[in-house]
Amino acid sequence: MRNKFRRFKVLVSFLCIFAVFIQMGSAQKLKTITMEEALQQVFEESLSHNLLRREHDLTKKQYGLNKQPNLNLTATPMENINGDWKTPRGSLDLSIPLARGLDLSGILSFEASRKRIDTKPSASLSLNYSLFKVEEDNTPLWDRELLTQENALVLQTFSLLVNLRETLDRQLVEKAEYELLKLKLDAALLIPDFDTADLKRQFKAKNTELEDIEANLAKQQRELAMLLGIDGSVNYNPHLNVNDLELVLTLEEYKDELFTFSSKWQRANSDLETAHKKLRNHRLSLGWDVVANGEVNLDEWKVGLFASKPLYPQRVIGEELELLVDKNELGLVETKNSLEDSLQNALRTIESEKHNLETQRELLDEVKEDYSLAERKFKAGLINDFQLSEAKIMLKRAELKYEHSKFAYGQSILSLWNLVGRNLRLSFVEVVN
Repeated sequence: MRNKFRRFKVLVSFLCIFAVFIQMGSAQKLKTITMEEALQQVFEESLSHNLLRREHDLTKKQYGLNKQPNLNLTATPMENINGDWKTPRGSLDLSIPLARGLDLSGILSFEASRKRIDTKPSASLSLNYSLFKVEEDNTPLWDRELLTQENALVLQTFSLLVNLRETLDRQLVEKAEYELLKLKLDAALLIPDFDTADLKRQFKAKNTELEDIEANLAKQQRELAMLLGIDGSVNYNPHLNVNDLELVLTLEEYKDELFTFSSKWQRANSDLETAHKKLRNHRLSLGWDVVANGEVNLDEWKVGLFASKPLYPQRVIGEELELLVDKNELGLVETKNSLEDSLQNALRTIESEKHNLETQRELLDEVKEDYSLAERKFKAGLINDFQLSEAKIMLKRAELKYEHSKFAYGQSILSLWNLVGRNLRLSFVEVVN
């Protein structure tokens, strides 16, 4: 009677293996989320993105204020000098930047007494311009910086979703193997004097592995919740479908995009241009620093031309500037090579992931054939329940490996597009949906 009960228990456990692949998602009460839904949440509700956008807008405003009129009020409401109280006084200063080296400024002074407030207006137009000074272009690349930050958020979101999806898939397969080990152990107990020590060790190790997966899942769910800007009360089940894309994987296809977008390349070009200007101006001025100065006030005007020259060998200064040009030319070449290397690496990564995808597809086809053969053998009584279950688990593992290789392929494409400056927030749908 006891053996019959155990046989019934083994049969029930065997049937449970085939239900594992279906029951895992519903048992954990996971909420399905797509890449599009996740990004919408990130860019609308995420605290990290809101802070990023606010910082970008504030910095842009601060930079713009430097080119706006500047109004400054100075007041001395009370002052005592050697026991003598001075009347309240103050001034209002206005400065309007018109162009580089040219400012319009005005001053309104006032002094208050018991009877009235006297004003002393004055205005001036001042010019202080160095004829041979080279101004470096330090204009921030606002849109480029924001695009870089938003692309990083897209890549981070996809990476978290992929990691979570792969961990959930791993839990699915390991749970099925756990159930199969449990089956084998129950069956072994039906055999008198059967050594079950090895099965018990495997069963215990698999149980520990599942506990580790659970802990990792909890961590990944917290990370995703933090990125989405939610409280973490909901656990997600990412639904990702990577499209089949055929890309032209040549350097020439993406080189123009890369150099147009790269801030390193723009800066290297700017540095070289500045070095050439400094050398050219030094040769034209023969080392003299010539400054034009002018000022127009209410009651007078004055203009002047001032020149200065350091008592330092001009030949040495010229050699320093020539060296600066050569260094920046070398820096430009090194930047070009570095960017092309990065592009080549990105293209090679795509080729590698595409090759791996094709390999996993071929392996999946082979495993499908093996499982089909196992089913026929099972029906013919040539293999037992355990062997069919093992074949089923191998098939599921191969299917998931193929899906995961598609994720890696999609990530490599998004990384390439990020490198060349494409807007991933708009173009990700071409890769994953």
